[in-house]
Amino acid sequence: MTLTDASRPDPPQTEPNYHYLGLPGAHAILTQASQETYADLVTTLNANDGRGAIMCVHGGVGLGKTFAVNSHLDELAPHTTLRIKLSSSRIQALRAALYKKLDLPGDPPTSSIRCETMIKNALSENPRVLLVDEAQWLDTRTLEFIRELWDDATRPAVILVGAENCYQKIKNRPALDSRILLWQRYKPLNPTEVLATIPQYHPLWANAHRRHPLDR
Repeated sequence: MTLTDASRPDPPQTEPNYHYLGLPGAHAILTQASQETYADLVTTLNANDGRGAIMCVHGGVGLGKTFAVNSHLDELAPHTTLRIKLSSSRIQALRAALYKKLDLPGDPPTSSIRCETMIKNALSENPRVLLVDEAQWLDTRTLEFIRELWDDATRPAVILVGAENCYQKIKNRPALDSRILLWQRYKPLNPTEVLATIPQYHPLWANAHRRHPLDR
């Protein structure tokens, strides 16, 4: 999983449409925050002699966190990323999702110990990146299980993506907090960034008059 090039990547020519609006004609634009995410992902995946670390990307709704992480992991770890977005905060949902993503046979065992052992054994077979979206909704036991997976001798790299309150939720759990290598907080684009980015984002805005809102 070792990666050495932390330079800014070029946007891929063809890519999955991670944008929730699916806007025809829109282009993925590398903002400063997205470039920082790329560099942080490289650092996280390379940490601990290439075995990976834990990072958390948090911030307000609709700022591009999930889009940036998914797009960059398509380049950095296209075949080893397990993308998890849970409909429940409880650990049973995480176990079931991991069991399915790892292509384990049949239904998840009803025994939590056996199920977790099978998941850990499967994770030990190859380097993995565990991407957990909407992490702010996870309950204490689920967050602790993620920490346990990383603490295991064959730990995966872990990327937690969540809303603004995700930061404090993790900070309230010292065992997990102490293992976070990198934090990145997403903020709205400032007016200068908007003027530089939006004309490239969609042809509709390509020829729009560019005037800073603070100009008189």
